Amino acid sequence: MDELENIEKFLKDLKFKKQTFGGVSESDALVKIQQLSDLYLQAFNNQKIKYESILDEKDKELRRLRENSNE
Repeated sequence: MDELENIEKFLKDLKFKKQTFGGVSESDALVKIQQLSDLYLQAFNNQKIKYESILDEKDKELRRLRENSNE
């Protein structure tokens, strides 16, 4: 399951603890928001690693092509 599917599942399954007065538990809501933030951060970091890897490969290819054109 990829990161976006994890986030989608988290949001679908999200349930807040209810309070007798005031709707939902503020502390529970803050915990859930932090968990969601962590999921997005993980997805962002994984995408960053993926694209940095792609850029590194393209840089290597570009260097190789430049070296071959100078010969």
